[in-house]
Amino acid sequence: MCSDNVPNGEKIGSPKTVGGNSVFLNMYFENVDEIFDRAQMAGATVIMPLEDAFWGDRYGQFKDPYGHVWEVATHKKDMSKEELEKAAKEVFKQMEKKK
Repeated sequence: MCSDNVPNGEKIGSPKTVGGNSVFLNMYFENVDEIFDRAQMAGATVIMPLEDAFWGDRYGQFKDPYGHVWEVATHKKDMSKEELEKAAKEVFKQMEKKK
């Protein structure tokens, strides 16, 4: 359950109220682009824009107005262990070059 702040609640509060959060909510949808757009229209802040991730998902992150962090995705491609390892190595190699 996600909650906004509950006044006078002993340990119930939004991440903004309790000073951070300990979980990210990760959910898969048929059309993540639509979900991402709807979240922004409802006041969410983009943390990581949607992108076609190396592991086969279309993936992004946003924070809702109460401070909850959502990781949302649409699975696009099944990958073998070898394909995933190769893709990950390439991404990390590119990240090293940017340093």
